[in-house]
Amino acid sequence: MRRIRWFKLTSKSELGKIERQIRAQKFSLSEPVSSGFRVESKDSSWLKGQFVHKRTVDQKITLPSGEEFSQEIATIDVTKFGIDYSSDGGLLYLEDPPRTTTPFFSALSQATMFDCTIDPIEVNVEKWIEHLLSWNEGISVTYMDVAGIALSQGVIARVAVAGEKDVAAVFREAMPLGQRGRIESAKIRYPFQDGSSLVVELSCRASLKAPTSFPAEEIQALRDAMLLSIKEVK
Repeated sequence: MRRIRWFKLTSKSELGKIERQIRAQKFSLSEPVSSGFRVESKDSSWLKGQFVHKRTVDQKITLPSGEEFSQEIATIDVTKFGIDYSSDGGLLYLEDPPRTTTPFFSALSQATMFDCTIDPIEVNVEKWIEHLLSWNEGISVTYMDVAGIALSQGVIARVAVAGEKDVAAVFREAMPLGQRGRIESAKIRYPFQDGSSLVVELSCRASLKAPTSFPAEEIQALRDAMLLSIKEVK
């Protein structure tokens, strides 16, 4: 499974300067604690790379005899990332991120002299789906996680809605306009010209989960539709 999440990136620096800054922070395997960036590919408007973070801790184990045994345990996390300046605003994306991404964001801020600001993106999932449908009419919604459904004054519900197809349309017909809540996430069946299809999960946090075999060019289409569905900050 491939997991991708996008963030808004704001910086006064050009992409070339950011590249030079992160390249200067190099990873050292011999150090007990180390982190660094590696740029794998780039163009005039984007770059892709990896961030490697190593930390070493002392682990103490009490033996059956009562004696304590201490050993050093090293863990290495790899964060695959990309920076994209091709759209109207800068984007940062993480692919298959580790459990914690704090070291990555801290290192990126320090490497760029705190010039880069990273903000989460909130997406209207229903609009995301509508934009995708305008490009590919064969898409079908098979699952939705809907929160904030108003049942009565002061009473709200969260439901999971599932079916083989047309889940979004059926849900809209079944619920009055003021009680539809907000879609936290949805699964869509994405068809291809050869007759095959794959299931993709979309989230209001500007993230998606797709099978590893999902084509890269279709990921780009999903991203473009997501950018058209960003909620405005009030």
